[in-house]
Amino acid sequence: MKNKTLIGMLIATTAIIILFLIVNISCSRKDNPLSVDPNNSNTSGTAEMLGPKGIYVEPAYGGQLSPLDQAVYVLFDHYMDESTLTTDNISIVRLTADSEVVVSINLEYYPGTRLLSISPSDLEFEDNSAFVLTLSNDIRDETGTRIDGNGNGVADSSQYDSYRSIFYTGSGSSDLPDFISPTINKNLLYPNSDITQLSMDSSQFRITVGFNGGDIDTTELTTDILRVYHLGKANDVYPETTYVPNLLVIQSRSFSSVTYRLRSQEDSTKLIRGDRYLAEFIASAVSDTFGNPLLWGDEVNDGSIASFYFGFLMEPKAGEDIVPPNVSAVNFDNSIGSWRATVMFSEPMDTTTYNDDNIAFFDGNRKRLDGNFIRNTDYNGFVFYPRLSTVEPIYYYITAAVIDTSGNMLDADGNGRGGEPSDIYTNLPPGP
Repeated sequence: MKNKTLIGMLIATTAIIILFLIVNISCSRKDNPLSVDPNNSNTSGTAEMLGPKGIYVEPAYGGQLSPLDQAVYVLFDHYMDESTLTTDNISIVRLTADSEVVVSINLEYYPGTRLLSISPSDLEFEDNSAFVLTLSNDIRDETGTRIDGNGNGVADSSQYDSYRSIFYTGSGSSDLPDFISPTINKNLLYPNSDITQLSMDSSQFRITVGFNGGDIDTTELTTDILRVYHLGKANDVYPETTYVPNLLVIQSRSFSSVTYRLRSQEDSTKLIRGDRYLAEFIASAVSDTFGNPLLWGDEVNDGSIASFYFGFLMEPKAGEDIVPPNVSAVNFDNSIGSWRATVMFSEPMDTTTYNDDNIAFFDGNRKRLDGNFIRNTDYNGFVFYPRLSTVEPIYYYITAAVIDTSGNMLDADGNGRGGEPSDIYTNLPPGP
């Protein structure tokens, strides 16, 4: 009778835990600090790794386990290969002042609910202690796909795709380690775009990199980790990159940001008005006070040196125009009884670049149309008249060689840099 009662209590407890986890999954944030946020790298990669990445633990990350005989529960978002749920791939260690003690554990997997129960072999976890749970990325789902511990949808190394969580008992919260990597705070970044213009006045010039996490090791924030490169004129399509040495000093630094300025006004002579520059922040040289590496979301977690890049412009001379033009409108109509195409630009244009070498129109069969270009009186555009006025122009192709009156090449993609391969303005569909 007693055994039946214990079994009933176990079933009831398991059901409650499953219900609790399901409710938390559906009602709470999905970004468990270790499964998604801190090591969420290489987000531009293709999501070919579709293994388990929704991993939910009770106690939650940094939470308290109570009572001491309570099991740790893990809920997966995929049905798992039970043969990989072993103590070779799953571990809990108790942290002491100078060492880690492996906790002997028992594992029980409930395949119907995708729930894993982890309990100490000696029936209770040590009181007043901190613990680390690790799930190796050798754990696989039923399809044989490894777990995606950092939840970024990409197969990183085991260092990043193993899943870790922490919990404590009693008064052990003060011994919990910090596994969360700091990240670059792009909201604090300055300059914040490639077309931001920095002042030639040394008292106004600044470059700031901000951080999330609040515990950056400030001793690593030095002038050695920020490099500035000259890229040439704003319209240089394939610029020669030249390092500008002995340029900066640190103006201020803290747990949340570092700001650089010119060493002196004389150093502004190393910079050229109106030209493009690239800043390289060597992020792999920075960590927090716990040794967790600085991340920003686009790095590949392969352990190599990684840098964060951002661009800027130096302020131009008074009256100098360095803003590239873009296409503001393209319209087709036959309101006058014959077809025509009207193209407008954002800047006064060099009308000599309105020619067949730089601009083309096509009919619905992609056959190029012969015709004439007539500039607008305000120089901001032109009208194209097909030689056969009954043929409707459907497609257009405008190259970056179309320039404004200041010599700035077309910036079709709107990134502030004209003359790039991506600055062809067209609606031609791909294909022959």
